[in-house]
Amino acid sequence: MIAGEVTSDAIIVLLVAGAVLYVPGLALILAARVRLPYAVGFAPAMTAGVFALLGLLYPLAGIPWNLGTAGAGTAVVALAGGLVGRVARARTGVLSVPDDAPAGLLGGAVLSAAALVAALVLLVPMYRISPGLNSLISSFDSMFHYNAVALVRDRGDVSPFTGLEIMFDGSPTFYPILFHQVASLVPGEIVRAVNASVLVMLCSSATAMASLLWILTPASFPRWQRALIAGLLVPSVFLFFSIPFMALTVGLWPNAFASSLLPAVMAAALLTVRRVREGIARSSVGPTGTVVSALPVALIVGGAICVHPSMAFSAAVLAWCIAVAVLVRQLRTRRRLALAGLGACLAVLVVYDVVGATLLRSMAQTVKPWMSGPAVVMTMLADRPRLTVIPLKLLFVVPVYLLTLVGVVSVLRRRTTLGLALVIHLIATFVIALGAMIPFLPISSLANPWFQARERILPMFTMTAIALAAIGLAAIVPWLRRRAPALRAALGLGIAAALLAPVALTATDWMRMPRLLELSLHRDGYLVAYVSSEERDFIEESSAQIPRTAVVLGVPSDGTPMFYSLGDRSVVFPHGGYPSTPTQMLLATRGDDILTDPEVCRTLRGFGEEVYFYEDRSPFRAGLIMSPLHRQVYGALDRFYPTGQTLVAQSPDGLYRLYRLDLPC
Repeated sequence: MIAGEVTSDAIIVLLVAGAVLYVPGLALILAARVRLPYAVGFAPAMTAGVFALLGLLYPLAGIPWNLGTAGAGTAVVALAGGLVGRVARARTGVLSVPDDAPAGLLGGAVLSAAALVAALVLLVPMYRISPGLNSLISSFDSMFHYNAVALVRDRGDVSPFTGLEIMFDGSPTFYPILFHQVASLVPGEIVRAVNASVLVMLCSSATAMASLLWILTPASFPRWQRALIAGLLVPSVFLFFSIPFMALTVGLWPNAFASSLLPAVMAAALLTVRRVREGIARSSVGPTGTVVSALPVALIVGGAICVHPSMAFSAAVLAWCIAVAVLVRQLRTRRRLALAGLGACLAVLVVYDVVGATLLRSMAQTVKPWMSGPAVVMTMLADRPRLTVIPLKLLFVVPVYLLTLVGVVSVLRRRTTLGLALVIHLIATFVIALGAMIPFLPISSLANPWFQARERILPMFTMTAIALAAIGLAAIVPWLRRRAPALRAALGLGIAAALLAPVALTATDWMRMPRLLELSLHRDGYLVAYVSSEERDFIEESSAQIPRTAVVLGVPSDGTPMFYSLGDRSVVFPHGGYPSTPTQMLLATRGDDILTDPEVCRTLRGFGEEVYFYEDRSPFRAGLIMSPLHRQVYGALDRFYPTGQTLVAQSPDGLYRLYRLDLPC
């Protein structure tokens, strides 16, 4: 997405996208004087919380969403946060969030440098292979999301209940809109703005991981050592491919944005546990201070949930693991109460499994791979995406898992609450991810809230593994201190090289990140190009030849929806999914009778006075590879030949054509 040469324009767009994602959250943190370890890592999640709040209030007040109103709303929220923080400090004498020693100037610089190294794992291969920020991620889902961002810009409605209703033929439908809400604020062409936003969102997982790792390093260590331990592991976030796969290859999934905020959610939860365990909330600050302390945490966790509701289940899994860890710690001192609590946790697990197997059964929408047991485990550990062309390279993540094993041993020896919670979370998320890989019902039903898509689940497991690896690396430091200086330096450099070499290879080895990004651009035809570069040119050029009030009809999986975001023209089907209403279903199944059936003609006339039909006859058009059910639904439009209608535009090779329909009704 930034390739050939790095232009100042591309850098500016990326900086603006970064400002949109980070500045609102940082403004609130600074205004409320919330002390957080490496606050930069919490800023995107805090921004999500602020934007979610504004997204609920603005439609009720009739305020349109744009850069100006978003900035004004952020300022009001920051001022309110500053006032709440000041009152809380005056009345309780505490900060408004569980605090940990901030990283300081040196620590912050080291953590930021580590996050930048992680970002380069994405940016270096993009610089090498992609034609620019304006390159189209041409996938089935991306057509929906590009159009959704364009819709938010046009209407200014950012309610998750009504903001995207036009995408569903005007029917109010709940859909998480925060991803589109953020991307809509980045100026410029839709594709360019969305791509820049996606890059910044992906990179935010590194800053969030820096915050999480900082709080897991021992407070007794010098700050530079804590920052170095965290910094060596921060780039490991991109050794695992689930989040980039969701964001790029399968098409701008909002769940990728939510997953990038997961380390911040984990950090906020663990900080809260630390504060409660220290007895601060109960003995020092009273009920008022406890409530105020929860507000920033609620914004962080709530913001991530608003990005995608599946994060609510992820947060619930983390809370369950923390509860089990606390109860395990109490077995020695309050055995009866702890056993009762563990029994309740087991009952919650059983109820959840039953609900997953019954009420949430319809969410099992992902086909399971046919693999042997060892292949399943290795695929999960390596976090290999569902693309056979990406080879399984487990060696890249072995150093992280070796440190994870050391971290688990260290936790079991010391039995700290936070450490036990992470170990339990590692086991729990592995089992849930296993449910997305095997058909055994009691386990597979656990994965239903994540649509049984392992890429939605594995970030919970891999990020926990990195967190435990930081604990493991910290446990090695005292052992290194006892070695001779020369040996200590050699071992330290060896560990650093073992962690950073896979990161460098991931960015440069053509079968790692470059290959994943190449597939997202459909450079070699391995994946279907729902909108090829030639088709995109035709859509943009032909749109300029028809009125702005025109409506375009066509097979949606053939690229017709992109007339909206690329051409700024209305479309009958704004996404490639199934028809949303009886009206759309009528046109999809009987569209070839437009010129002969008055009912079909009147239905289409209801979309606009000037209707155009887009015809894709390229050899690799998406209509040829539709599923049988999809082909059955849209078969009428696929069979429709606009003979005798007015040809408005066609590509030089004649593969793409746009007709004006002369409706008889």
